[in-house]
Amino acid sequence: MVSPMFSLGSHGCASPKFVSTVMIPSPDNEKAIAIAITLLKRKSPQNIQTLKNLLTFIPNPNHINTVLAIAVMRLIYICPKSAFWLFENPQLLEPEVNVRAIIIRELMPKVLSWGYPKENFHITDDYRLDVSDDTKHALLLHRPEPADESMFMLLCALLSEHDRLSV
Repeated sequence: MVSPMFSLGSHGCASPKFVSTVMIPSPDNEKAIAIAITLLKRKSPQNIQTLKNLLTFIPNPNHINTVLAIAVMRLIYICPKSAFWLFENPQLLEPEVNVRAIIIRELMPKVLSWGYPKENFHITDDYRLDVSDDTKHALLLHRPEPADESMFMLLCALLSEHDRLSV
């Protein structure tokens, strides 16, 4: 279910009515970020390679890193399924950005703000979430505020991924 804060786009992803304030891009980067988000939502390795090739033509060497990092952060809120796909396929955006690190860095403060102690979470060397069964059960029963639904969906996907890897 998508919260009232979102509207569905053509890929079944939500379009946010807010902007991540963690990294505020320059106005020049906004078009590149919008293109990056559009291509990342399509979950296509070919589109991602085309995007990376396009971004390398910009003279600023940090441009590709900045654009991709901001696009991944926004994708978490816009289309958590695409963010999860990138989490499962991090090599597609390497070496420019570490997708898993970005997603975990965005996700953990929100989860901790829901009242869960930091000690209940372990992040592995490859940025996967490791939690106890009790914590996982409590998280899955958590009912987020509408503004937190995308984070919650991504967290549930990451916890499900952990179960598949543990079997």
